[in-house]
Amino acid sequence: MFRKVKLFTLVATMFIAGLVVGLVVAPVIPDLKRAMQTVLETDFARQEVGKAVFGKVEGDVANITSKFRQVSLLAQKFSKVFSFEKLARVAKELPPISTLITPFLGEKPLYPPPITFTTAIAVPIATLRIEFIETQFYTPTYTVFYEQQVEGVDEPDPVKYLEVENLAYVVAENGVVKLVSFKPLSTVVGEINVSRDAEKVAAKLVVVEASNTATRTLVELKPRVRVEALHLVGGSLFAIVQLDYPHIPKTNLTDQVLVLVYNPKTGQLIDWFWVEGRYFDSRAYLDPSTGKARLLLVAVKHTWMLGSSPRTSWGPIPSNATAILSPTPNTITIVVLYDTSTHSKSAVAIAGGTPKLVYFDPHYGLYIVYKAVSLKLLNVAEEILRELCRVVEGGGDVEGVVVRTLKLLLSKLPRETLISPLKTGVVKIDVVEDNLVVKHYRELEGLPVGNQFSIDLYNNTLRIVLGRVGGGFNLYVLDPKTLKQLANMTIALPGERVYGVRFIGPYLYIVTYRAVDPLFAISLANPEKPEVLGWRKGPGWDELLYPLNETAVLGIGFNEEHELRVSVYRLEEDGDIKLCSRVVVEGERSSILFQGRYGYHALVVDRKRGWILVPGMLEYVKVAVDGKTQIMAALSYHLIRFDPATLSLGQPEEMSLSFKLDKPPSYRYARALIVDNTIHIITPYKVVDYRLAGGKPVLVAETKLV
Repeated sequence: MFRKVKLFTLVATMFIAGLVVGLVVAPVIPDLKRAMQTVLETDFARQEVGKAVFGKVEGDVANITSKFRQVSLLAQKFSKVFSFEKLARVAKELPPISTLITPFLGEKPLYPPPITFTTAIAVPIATLRIEFIETQFYTPTYTVFYEQQVEGVDEPDPVKYLEVENLAYVVAENGVVKLVSFKPLSTVVGEINVSRDAEKVAAKLVVVEASNTATRTLVELKPRVRVEALHLVGGSLFAIVQLDYPHIPKTNLTDQVLVLVYNPKTGQLIDWFWVEGRYFDSRAYLDPSTGKARLLLVAVKHTWMLGSSPRTSWGPIPSNATAILSPTPNTITIVVLYDTSTHSKSAVAIAGGTPKLVYFDPHYGLYIVYKAVSLKLLNVAEEILRELCRVVEGGGDVEGVVVRTLKLLLSKLPRETLISPLKTGVVKIDVVEDNLVVKHYRELEGLPVGNQFSIDLYNNTLRIVLGRVGGGFNLYVLDPKTLKQLANMTIALPGERVYGVRFIGPYLYIVTYRAVDPLFAISLANPEKPEVLGWRKGPGWDELLYPLNETAVLGIGFNEEHELRVSVYRLEEDGDIKLCSRVVVEGERSSILFQGRYGYHALVVDRKRGWILVPGMLEYVKVAVDGKTQIMAALSYHLIRFDPATLSLGQPEEMSLSFKLDKPPSYRYARALIVDNTIHIITPYKVVDYRLAGGKPVLVAETKLV
């Protein structure tokens, strides 16, 4: 027992030491040692350093940021009056202090409840009458194959289709953007060598190595270039590139996200800029007031990347544009707004955890969802540091400091920090003319759901679904301008995890999976009083829900044997959810549709023709041919006919393509497009064209991209 107590004492002591050290060296606090890399101005750097108009921190976020900096000053003060070397010595000299811990040993720790199984829904189900919509189908928001969170807001993707020109911009395996025309069969008509342009830009940057004592310029190193995504909006093509320097330790070099802006018609490079960190997400849109194309870029900088201030190609982000949302900011999120008409750039930074989801609406702003650590820890840290400073300044001995620290830790911290974070933080960033402003922050009970459609804006309300640790989900309705809570609903389902989520007008459809596998229908017609309309039991589950109309939903997921299945559900007037039709693709799964945040772009729902295209597996197999290793690749897509009048599905028809590689693939995506009754399946290696003959899809052409 004594050894356990002594070990706990050491751990607790080192915890407070780590907390203090972390606060002292936090990279977002001004006036600290700047052991960081610098990028010198070169003739190629067209943006003058420091001339950008940055945003600022306002509202409740400013209060949190101010509080954090207050605590950091206390940490710096404590580090000056108390030597951390004493902590190592005191661990060996501590007397038994089991009397301190005994009062707390009888308390049960607040760990997540054990997962159990149930065969009944744990909430009452209300049966209400709803307005039934027979055949009012949604129209596609962009192109036939391109589903988005918000209409008119372009999401990142390796394929962009310009319907007016009947032209697709495709990121090929070699990092070159191929221009593919469909007239009617696919043909490569041009290319934009994004990788080469990125290497030219990177060659002009000065790479430096930093330490605590000196900064020295390194030889020019060729970075690894990866084209992450494309945006096509308002006559501008944005290519987002990740620059990675694999030959330099990550502690000595910050990776960079490079944005190249092209004229899509001529392929000419118009502008470029970079932001340090790793690419996370982005949005492109036309500004509602000016009609000009804009890009919102979200990058992530981890604290192991040196630098006391996040940097961009036009200068560091100042402290007044850096918000702090967590007592332990292990990650900095950098958000940049770029305007194509003025080439102006605005940037803000948020110190906290790693972002999980991004949602943007041109009229309301940007929302970033985090897995949060409770901000109550700030108050705990402040109380502990004030007590420690008071004891040390009053001449208290080392043992007394440790004993007081333990008392505070044991009485306050276990309930706040010694279990996994159970909260989600939502940050709101406003776009004010050409600037970004970090405006509001709110913490909600529950954990982020790995689904892009778990957050939504509708009729001046922000709706978000969060998972419960013990199973089930929490539904929140917020004011989109202030993040003030308007309503919430908790559905506890032991062991059930959230998979498919879709807000469709005033309704929420949500699927959980483990034992019951229910599909819920929830009415948000009155956003302040959500109502459960009905539910349907499994087995099996859907990971993607697609709106056919407000009361008809397409579900794509898996059956009990984990085979790919496609289902159509309808919400009846009495709240019952009816299964109208279902087909199973035997032996098939999908590595494309549920891959990453934007795998759902691979789904095609063509209501006019009554066609649904569902991707299957993209598989790679190594084979030895005459002693040389090759990689054989194969992809399947499935055509399923759909009758909107009867909500029935036909049997799937398979379309496939194959190719061989000399090395492991850099890109693993597939997209499909329907033009003039021809189905075009797009991969980083080739485009294949199918047409229907005798009711069956028949391969008619192949076009190589590399």
